[in-house]
Amino acid sequence: MDPIDTGSNGIILPIGGGWVEKKLRRSVSGRSRGRGLEEQKHIHRLVESILRGDDYKILRTPLLHPTPGAKYIMEEICTRKPLWLSDVESRNLFDTNLVNDTEAELRRFFSTLWRTHRLAAWDFELYVQPDGRVVILDFDKFKTQIDEHFFDYACFPRNFRL
Repeated sequence: MDPIDTGSNGIILPIGGGWVEKKLRRSVSGRSRGRGLEEQKHIHRLVESILRGDDYKILRTPLLHPTPGAKYIMEEICTRKPLWLSDVESRNLFDTNLVNDTEAELRRFFSTLWRTHRLAAWDFELYVQPDGRVVILDFDKFKTQIDEHFFDYACFPRNFRL
């Protein structure tokens, strides 16, 4: 089975029916390079619960399959159109209203996640979907502290602050 995507922390495999499975990659020491599978699933559930609110029309996350145990199965999404909010060229590929609305919802999401769970979204990815919504994905490096350079990462718009 060919992977849909591979990253430093894992691999995404299609399993059929519109679902994919994330399998973590282990380092030489045998430990995961980011948060463990259960931690990522927990964060995914938190993100899902926040983005279900009426305040979010653009931003969403893939549905997490209610599979018990050690499997991480989620809805398959389109990853052909990444949106890097700090990159002018990436922003210019999309409608200005979509980019601005995504930024506003990301700010609201980030603030809610931090205020209610003391988690800071970091090293996440955004993908524009065929339906015009934007998916936030990748929950392996969410943090519990924010330093002065935290928001300099490519996933954040320039000058992003709480």
